[in-house]
Amino acid sequence: MSVAFPPSAPPPLERAVLRRELADFEVREVCPVVPDPGGEHLWLRVRKKGWNSADVARVLARATGLRIRDVGYAGLKDRNAVTEQWYSLWVRRRAEPSLDDLPEGIEVLERRRCARKLRRGMHTANRFRIRLREVMGDWARLEVRLGYLAERGFPNYFGPQRFGRNHANVTRAARYFETGGTVQNRHVRGIWISAARAWIFNQVLKRRVEQGWWGDLAAGDVPDATGMPTGPLWGAGPLASSGPVAALEEAIAAAFPLLREGLERTGMPMQRRPLVARAHGLHWVVHRREGIVELAFALDPGVYATALLAELADTWGA
Repeated sequence: MSVAFPPSAPPPLERAVLRRELADFEVREVCPVVPDPGGEHLWLRVRKKGWNSADVARVLARATGLRIRDVGYAGLKDRNAVTEQWYSLWVRRRAEPSLDDLPEGIEVLERRRCARKLRRGMHTANRFRIRLREVMGDWARLEVRLGYLAERGFPNYFGPQRFGRNHANVTRAARYFETGGTVQNRHVRGIWISAARAWIFNQVLKRRVEQGWWGDLAAGDVPDATGMPTGPLWGAGPLASSGPVAALEEAIAAAFPLLREGLERTGMPMQRRPLVARAHGLHWVVHRREGIVELAFALDPGVYATALLAELADTWGA
């Protein structure tokens, strides 16, 4: 097996401050909008500061008198950031709501009538502008590391926000699977199940990173559309991988029997996720005197900017 990501790759910087201010972490969702003047759904491009996606959806539902299920959005955006994303409101053919009295930190930038509800995963990318402060380390090494990541990509870990504070979502998932209880809130149940799948995936990816073969196809690997290896999103049914890769994935999942067996009982099918992520158009500006690095890049849906940043620095303040 060849090794595409050699151990001689420069290590991350020692430390940096992330999100000293909300404006240090900006995200803009890229979403295809197909206007339809007669459409029953009102799409809104919303700029928000200090709000997460679900909370803004609830605000919009209350402000318009709609049911929460009539409000759609494509992706989950972090609370601790300045973000732009699209929401849809099923207003039917009624007059458009004014939305002039939204809470501080929520601003409607654009409106479009469309025929369809906005659903999860309909966005095509997220564009980031991130500022790292108080960067400490070797600046020459930083430049090499950035070039390396731009060329080779980075491990496609799920970010810590998927797991909750102190991995609480994983703990709750294990307890839910163990007790066989019921959860009335389907959204909460979905969060726990997603955290359990992400946990096993991250452990598989971590093992391959430690062994130095996460970026190359090995015997039994399942490639994605770009020819790069994938890892399991655990569920019901057989693994698509085989040979040494399947043996590794089985062994990792077996170390977390509550999660493994619980996920298999949900009936969700076994799926795959790329092990390698790309920061499209990654470019940077280094301000050595101020100790600041400014980054700009785009990521595919489901890829975490924090996974990229972890390859650059141990950050705090996130």
